[in-house]
Amino acid sequence: MYTVAVFDDDAQMLDLMLNMLKSGGVSAIGESDIGKLNAILGEHDSIGVLVVDVWHHNQAVFDVLEASAELFASKKLVVISGGGPVSIEMSAAMAQFSRPDEFLSKPFTKQQLLDAVAH
Repeated sequence: MYTVAVFDDDAQMLDLMLNMLKSGGVSAIGESDIGKLNAILGEHDSIGVLVVDVWHHNQAVFDVLEASAELFASKKLVVISGGGPVSIEMSAAMAQFSRPDEFLSKPFTKQQLLDAVAH
């Protein structure tokens, strides 16, 4: 069994995604501070999937993902975005720099999230 680690600076969205995952039978933990990515990965060996909102406080998180890439190289990366300060299309294009396994644009359904994190 693997755990999904979810990072989103929007507390309501974070809670919603955690509820979607847990009600779908998926073990999940959440964090609103992307700066804690390395610590979370170091503390939880069972993490198999990362779900990361590409925009945290209107700042792209690509630098954090790049700096931590070695830690999650063997994990599935799902990047999500509601657009942030740019269009959804621009967010999707920018997200490709982090080489995600999946990209979801907000809003998405519970089933879309469950399909994206399937390991």
